[in-house]
Amino acid sequence: MIKKVVSETGYMPDGIAGSLRSGKTYVIGVILTDVSDPLMSTWAKDVEKMLSEKSYSTILMNTAEKYHKEEEAIYLSLKKKVGGIIICPTQENSGTIKYLIKINMPFILLVSCQPCNV
Repeated sequence: MIKKVVSETGYMPDGIAGSLRSGKTYVIGVILTDVSDPLMSTWAKDVEKMLSEKSYSTILMNTAEKYHKEEEAIYLSLKKKVGGIIICPTQENSGTIKYLIKINMPFILLVSCQPCNV
């Protein structure tokens, strides 16, 4: 019955209003160093599929191994009020990870074989 009314009227609930009420956006920021890497792009596709099945949306951002782009991606994620971040950080600096810890942002850290000085 509800789906029929929605279909007939074209009603679309306001996701932003719902997020304000619940305090959850159901959006996850995914920040990767090189989405053209076949392994990373496959991984991103699988993560998006898994999150979608749990009714989450993703914002996928590519840093091209540039620290300033990583900072911008985190800023955009926070601006969009993401519920968490999945990040494969650049190896130039651990400042962004320390910042996520400081502001108590839930995150999953993907690390490469190179050491990260967090």
